Amino acid sequence: MAIFYGINAHLGARPSAIVQKFLASPTPRAALVLGKGFSAGTRTLSQAVIVYCLSLLLGVKLNWSPLALLNVLVIVVLAATRVLDVSLIIACIVKTRERFMGVGQVLTMPLFFASKRDLPPSTIMPAG
Repeated sequence: MAIFYGINAHLGARPSAIVQKFLASPTPRAALVLGKGFSAGTRTLSQAVIVYCLSLLLGVKLNWSPLALLNVLVIVVLAATRVLDVSLIIACIVKTRERFMGVGQVLTMPLFFASKRDLPPSTIMPAG
């Protein structure tokens, strides 16, 4: 989610000149980028809550200790913030939405293939 949030944060706001208004404000630029990053982290955190609720419904055994949940919260927010920062850098370089979508696909496709790499074949696809 954070990868493609960079499109709206930079390329989507370019025609409305909102980026120029932000840059003309006395707010430090690092604060603007960090604010966008934490915004993406909050959005991604809502997805993590949905995954945790689904795992509870499906009976998946998870560590529900407060320290473990706090670790998940911190890691999700920081990871989404860093991914959005990289996404913003790429969006500034490519300058068009179409090119950014191609780069975004190049970044996300390996994640799909690596997600079930260590599972035996019988658990990836059930036998007919």
